[in-house]
Amino acid sequence: MKNFSRYMMGAFLYLSVTGAAGLVWANGPSREQSGQQAGESQEHQGHRMGEMQEHQKQGASRAAGKLSDEQIAQVLVTANTIDVNGGKMAQSRAKDAEVKAFARRMVQEHSSVNQKANELMKRLSMSPKPSAAATKMQAKAKATNARMKNLQGNEFDRAYIRNEIQFHENVLSAIDQTLDPNAKNQELKDLIGQVRPEVQAHLDEARRIEGRLGGTSSTG
Repeated sequence: MKNFSRYMMGAFLYLSVTGAAGLVWANGPSREQSGQQAGESQEHQGHRMGEMQEHQKQGASRAAGKLSDEQIAQVLVTANTIDVNGGKMAQSRAKDAEVKAFARRMVQEHSSVNQKANELMKRLSMSPKPSAAATKMQAKAKATNARMKNLQGNEFDRAYIRNEIQFHENVLSAIDQTLDPNAKNQELKDLIGQVRPEVQAHLDEARRIEGRLGGTSSTG
């Protein structure tokens, strides 16, 4: 019986020592070192997570900015159609003679660009395709037209010209940042290059008219 007791005591001591050694191996040499390693690991993981999120943002931005030639053609037609419709409204509602003349010019010149774009698409057997950019332009134009219909006289004139300034600024930005860089077909690229100076000229004229009318009116 005494031998059995000594055997059990020896076994208990052996398990205690080896168990403690196992805990030291699993948790590190000390609590302080363990905390330091955990902190470094969390910091590294946080840094990696930040890098992954930044790459995802950049990838999403690049994807959102990429358009096919068919989508670019749709954006072109959409933009010109929006300004033609706005010009037609201004021709019937504007009070200032110069504003009316500007509106007539917008109808004529943007209709001409649309005709060129449609002829090009027909020649290339290209069918316009929808995009988020074109959809956004249509939604904004619809809201703007709804507000413009409630305006009269000088207030309408100032609001129309202010909207034309904002619209042509946005179109120039789209040409420089999205349409021209993404266009692959050379004829489509050439058409975009021809349109840009016209858009710039419209913007310059609208700014001049706004300066003469005095003040600005926001269309949202």
